[in-house]
Amino acid sequence: MVLATIPELAPLKPHRTADEPHEVARLKGDARMAGFLAAAVRLRQRPLREAVEIPHGAYVLRLTPEATKAIVRRVRGRGGDHNHRRPHVERLMLGALWEQWKAARQR
Repeated sequence: MVLATIPELAPLKPHRTADEPHEVARLKGDARMAGFLAAAVRLRQRPLREAVEIPHGAYVLRLTPEATKAIVRRVRGRGGDHNHRRPHVERLMLGALWEQWKAARQR
């Protein structure tokens, strides 16, 4: 166990790891940047544009844009941020693939 003070854990003035112009640093620290980054993350939280085929042993499992659209819609309704919702997306996608695999085995 190591004891530390709050400033040691999270210094008020973080150490800079890169040299960048003052204007760039000021832009990155601007409160509007939070909205910009949130919008960028939202753009990445989208359904597939094309179907994806996943080989699994003797079977080929398929994720369609429609299936991923339903998953994204369902998870967005849960609330929370991107990192909080990601495991839910993963579980739903794996669940969809699992159901396909079970159905394929019964054929």
